[in-house]
Amino acid sequence: MQEDGRLRAARTARGWTRQGLADRMRTLAWERDQRVVSPDRTMVAKWELGTKAVSSYYRVLLCILFEMSAEALGFLAPEEETCAWRPPATEASGTELEVHRRSFVTLASAASVAAAAASPAARVSPSPDPPSPAADPRDDLSGITARLRRLDGLLGPGHVLDQATAHQRLVVGLLREASGATARQRLAFEAADITGLVAWMSFDVQEFNASFAHYRAAATLADQANAPGILAWVLGSEALVLIHIGEDRQAVDVLSAADDVATRAGQSTARAWLAAIACHTHARLGDGDAAWRSYGAAETFSATPSEETHGWLSFFHSAHVVSAAGRAHLGLGQARNASRALEKALAQHPPRLVRERGQFLGHLAEARLACGELESGCGLLGDAFDIATRTHSTRIAGRIRDLRGAIPVRYQTAAVVRDLDERLHATK
Repeated sequence: MQEDGRLRAARTARGWTRQGLADRMRTLAWERDQRVVSPDRTMVAKWELGTKAVSSYYRVLLCILFEMSAEALGFLAPEEETCAWRPPATEASGTELEVHRRSFVTLASAASVAAAAASPAARVSPSPDPPSPAADPRDDLSGITARLRRLDGLLGPGHVLDQATAHQRLVVGLLREASGATARQRLAFEAADITGLVAWMSFDVQEFNASFAHYRAAATLADQANAPGILAWVLGSEALVLIHIGEDRQAVDVLSAADDVATRAGQSTARAWLAAIACHTHARLGDGDAAWRSYGAAETFSATPSEETHGWLSFFHSAHVVSAAGRAHLGLGQARNASRALEKALAQHPPRLVRERGQFLGHLAEARLACGELESGCGLLGDAFDIATRTHSTRIAGRIRDLRGAIPVRYQTAAVVRDLDERLHATK
């Protein structure tokens, strides 16, 4: 490596010492991701002198701190621009995260109340002093589902699944007792939404049989509610489960059916998401032409003015389209292109989706290992595993272990591999 000088020039222009820059990076990492990192002035000096490469995570922090692109800081060649700065106002702060954690405690209590309200005993002996309508969770079914969805992205399924299941039971119980077509359709809509969410959480903790059963139930409820948007989302999510267990061709068929539903409903956001999934699925099957056709559709639909994005697709972001391209490159054996695209996707990824960030890190780690960048790949795998275990995502944790197991035998004694093994063991 050779000295570049642009990072040192940017630091000097702001009057920051090397230690001051390291301190700012630690603070930003905690505010963004609740993550403890350990850069110091020695590491900054190595970056500036070109004796040590800047990892992808630290590149993102530096781009934000300096309000400069990765190219401007000397991390990438001009044709490899991937990391544009985004205003800090879009990032989740430490204070916001603490608010979400307090909300989780409140929501857990509300879900317990909901489960009790749904029980036969609660209906036989109503309280002489019932709570006010505003306090009854049955008056805000969609609001509770939305909060559960947000908390799943922030804290992971292991922290939220029990509460989501309790809420699902309440909504399904209300549907069974409802009379009148309008009330039944509304409750079927709410039941489809929460059942699809429970299916996704079950998938993330690798309860695949339960996940498929919930998705089938959610599809039936969506049809009963005449809700094609939810139906398209349920089918697309089911395709992701099929991809995870290696049923790629069946997943392509399901994605095609989901796209037909989304097309009839005019759901361009759903079509963009489905096309992004189809992109890397076709690549896994070795069909490059179909992969890039799907990628073009994903870009087109994601840029098309659409209906209001509903809660079940609130996670979808332009980063998912870029990630699909990276995973397609990876599936087609183009590791360098994959690494560039996946780094860009990670830089764009919303920090509020903490659990999913672990998945993005895992994709980038796979690309780096395919490029022969052992140190970077192992570091990213360790970071991804930390997030996966903290959010109880056994699916992502299992994938990371698989990638670790695929490291060639000749590297097994390398220091970075031993360090990774220590992280996996300590976290486990």
